[in-house]
Amino acid sequence: MNDQDNAKTHNAAGRERLWVVLLALLVVLSAAAAAYGLWRVGHQQERLAAQVEQLQAGILQEESAAQTLREQQQVTQAALDKLRAEAYRGTLVRVAVEVDSLVRIAHYHLSFAYDLPGAIDALAAAEQRLQGVDDSRLLAVKTQLAGTL
Repeated sequence: MNDQDNAKTHNAAGRERLWVVLLALLVVLSAAAAAYGLWRVGHQQERLAAQVEQLQAGILQEESAAQTLREQQQVTQAALDKLRAEAYRGTLVRVAVEVDSLVRIAHYHLSFAYDLPGAIDALAAAEQRLQGVDDSRLLAVKTQLAGTL
């Protein structure tokens, strides 16, 4: 029985070593899996950080483009305002020339043709032309025409 007891003890010791080895293998595999998981998380963080940097760079580019557009809009608005002012001045000059011509025609009718109704018609046309213009520089002309008629 001594050999049998010896064999049982030897088998029991072998099984214990096997369990210890399996447990150690399980610990090593668990540690490897945890390390791999941590590596993947770190890799994903690096990827996400790179994407965040790209997005921030894109945002900066968009902000720069938006600022450029705002500046261009201001320049365009200033040019448009200038064109409007020039168009208004052009209209004002045209009206002033028309009124001047009508006053000269009225003067001709009175001075040379002795045509009072023709002169009144010319002055009335000049006054009517000035009615659509709201400019203080022509107020004296409007007042004079209104007083004449």
